[in-house]
Amino acid sequence: HWLWHQPPCTMYRKIIVEEGFTKVIVVTSPDLRHVCVEWLKSNAASLGVEVVIQSGSLREDFCALAKASNLVLSFSTLGDNAAVLNNQVKKIFFREFAQTHSLIDCGLWPGTELYQYKMPISEGKHPPYGNTYREIIKWFTTYDESQITKSAGCR
Repeated sequence: HWLWHQPPCTMYRKIIVEEGFTKVIVVTSPDLRHVCVEWLKSNAASLGVEVVIQSGSLREDFCALAKASNLVLSFSTLGDNAAVLNNQVKKIFFREFAQTHSLIDCGLWPGTELYQYKMPISEGKHPPYGNTYREIIKWFTTYDESQITKSAGCR
């Protein structure tokens, strides 16, 4: 299932904590269906972060991404395109393998840093999680952060 390509909620937590962010803007679809939206809202206090949900028109959402100074990308072409056009972004964060399916390459804007997060889990290999949608949701919300490693730059 393509959801295995998305970052788990715990990767977002890891980035928030390591970077010391105190406010995050979550750009999401109007249905607010992504499990990490509610997960971030319910964990905001314990993370010491203000969570703002941005779910407007396509133009409004794209502009929010294209103006961000720090950008965590999901497995989506919308965020990738916004990142490529964003000459103000200072840091870009994403799951490592997503780069092979991305417009983003090592030729970033001057002063922009790229951080990739690797985890030993994928669509074809995801023990101890099963193949059901319920198991994917469990993975999103419970994946062990210690299994997520960060590397700077391109590989």
